Amino acid sequence: MCPMRWVIVVLAVMSPVRSTAQVSVEIGPVVGFYRPLGGFDDASVYSTALPRTPEDLMGYAWGGGVRAWFGKRVGAEFDAMVAQSEVPEVFTPSGPRGPTPAQVTTFTAQGLLTVTGDPTGHQLWVSGGLGVVRHGGAAYDSYGTPRDLSPVAGIGTRVGLTRQLHATLAVNVLVYTFDVPMPPELQLNPGSLQHGQQVDVWTHLGVTWMIGRRGPQVARERRVPPDRRCC
Repeated sequence: MCPMRWVIVVLAVMSPVRSTAQVSVEIGPVVGFYRPLGGFDDASVYSTALPRTPEDLMGYAWGGGVRAWFGKRVGAEFDAMVAQSEVPEVFTPSGPRGPTPAQVTTFTAQGLLTVTGDPTGHQLWVSGGLGVVRHGGAAYDSYGTPRDLSPVAGIGTRVGLTRQLHATLAVNVLVYTFDVPMPPELQLNPGSLQHGQQVDVWTHLGVTWMIGRRGPQVARERRVPPDRRCC
């Protein structure tokens, strides 16, 4: 699913919640940079389509996010980001191969806790939750586009530009074990085609639009006074 479509689905699911609790909801696009810091173990067989090191997958990223604040201190955030890269060209006995396109996609769901500030203006928060990391593109399509579940932690901040428009900056870190099993034609070889502990750092800058703030207080203000009710 396209990252922006995933964000829209989350926003639709959260809409009923806004009517029953005092919630600030904001949505917006993000751009950033993906920096993998892990490594791959030595393998008995190597594929010329796969990256030799995680750094080969490093690249610029884009996506979108939805953030909701339940009051001033506690919130939830849902992000989707994609990073595009190319595995460098390699030379084989049959000639050069590559560069090969690669793609890393991440979906994260995190709880938020305000450190300072509030959702109406400047704010600093810490976050934690779960994420899913997907490796794809031509480099990984032949190996089932591996998906991994990962804990995620982060920190973010934002500055109010107008009453409803904010600039945000955030860093998320995901830690997981990555594994690409041997394909059927190579299963006589020991181990995995690619395996190793990964530490992915996603840094992103965005602009969010505050959709609105509703809650019990607003609902009370909209009630019709008793003296104006029809008898």
